[in-house]
Amino acid sequence: AQKIQKRCANVGFDWTTLGPVVDKVYEEIDEVMYEARQAVIDQAKLEEEMGDLLFATVNLARHLGTKAEIALQKANEKFERRFREVERIVAARGLEMTGVDLETMEEVWQQVKRQEIDL
Repeated sequence: AQKIQKRCANVGFDWTTLGPVVDKVYEEIDEVMYEARQAVIDQAKLEEEMGDLLFATVNLARHLGTKAEIALQKANEKFERRFREVERIVAARGLEMTGVDLETMEEVWQQVKRQEIDL
């Protein structure tokens, strides 16, 4: 997506300020949510809107000088690291992840985040 967007930008098919780029991300979020709230969800339409949202988000990353693929890879690594720590803490409490409610997992997740920030 970033390569396609860069090619378009090279010929002037691009926004010159950040505002419209951010607005497009919000517009795409609204469109995803519209499809997701339908009484009968059309998976093809929802998938299309999700693709548009991802594309717009990659464009935002490009405008901010960030490589979207690297940013996503780092986010995946961070999530996985935190989740492993949640699993470790839950096990240290003598519990099984499958027996812990979401509220407790969220509490432990926030604890793990605070620990990372304090480092």
